[in-house]
Amino acid sequence: MSKYCTKCGKELKNEDIFCGYCGNQMIEETEDGEKVVTVSKTNGLAVAGFVVSLASLLISFWGITSVVGIILSAVALSQIKKTNESGKGFALAGLIIGIIGIIIMFVAFLFLVILSFTM
Repeated sequence: MSKYCTKCGKELKNEDIFCGYCGNQMIEETEDGEKVVTVSKTNGLAVAGFVVSLASLLISFWGITSVVGIILSAVALSQIKKTNESGKGFALAGLIIGIIGIIIMFVAFLFLVILSFTM
């Protein structure tokens, strides 16, 4: 699992305790003197966009789920830029899979239209 800086969002090695880009300390001390590694959370909309887009390829509802997946993924990317959460890969995959789902739906629709005129 990759670790990302909670301040600038750059990818770090798991053993890094300071961000090499902005100098942010990745280990914090609690009041008890205990050391805690801070880890950024994954954006929920990014995961949802990925899952919905993937489901659109498996269970086609004529592009409706693809559009929902694209919207969720686009909103997630916007949030990730602002909050430095992880999940950018999920959001990008959701966008790409959603677009592929719409293309497949469009090609299938054209095929059915052409097939209906040839009969």
